[in-house]
Amino acid sequence: MTTRGQQTQVVRGRRRWLVTLAALLCATGDARTAHAAAGLLERLRNVLPAAPVRALVQGPRNYLWVATSVGLSRYDGRRFVFVGQTEGLTGAVAALTLDPKGNVWAVGDGGALLQITGDHTRRISVDQLEVPHVLLAVPHEVWIGDDAGVVLVKLNENGTHTEARLKVSMPLPRVHALETDAQGVVWAGGDEGLWRIEGQSLNQVWVQPA
Repeated sequence: MTTRGQQTQVVRGRRRWLVTLAALLCATGDARTAHAAAGLLERLRNVLPAAPVRALVQGPRNYLWVATSVGLSRYDGRRFVFVGQTEGLTGAVAALTLDPKGNVWAVGDGGALLQITGDHTRRISVDQLEVPHVLLAVPHEVWIGDDAGVVLVKLNENGTHTEARLKVSMPLPRVHALETDAQGVVWAGGDEGLWRIEGQSLNQVWVQPA
């Protein structure tokens, strides 16, 4: 029959053995240790993404959507969860917006365009994108401003889409802002000034003399 003192010594011995084993695994670079460390880092990353924030929108269910330099994160008031990585939205998120129906739209620096409707995430591949800066989503259309102007993505009811880059005279505007007015006209602002979208063209608005 073992005494309480002997049991305490056994427990302490086991703890010392575990600490020694952990130190040896770390020192020898054990693959399983590295994998476990990577998993821990990923869990911490999902808890608190300490990264520069580029844009914020509040979507359905009062989720706060956060565009960061390491991905798109959803915050429910308690924890952060990264969204869209499986669909290919990896790395920095360039722009983030809501459409009139409350759907979340995001575009990555690499050109991956995501639509998030409830629990469903849909990726739309846009081939003509340069470096994107801004999104404007309206019913059945998404306008994307980038380093070479504006790309219009039209969404079809059957789930397909078409895309077209708007015609523009030189110099090419690097577009950073998009907005629609009360008449439904889309306006673009960029490094070269203000532009009005008419049909399939970007037309620059020149200042009139007083």
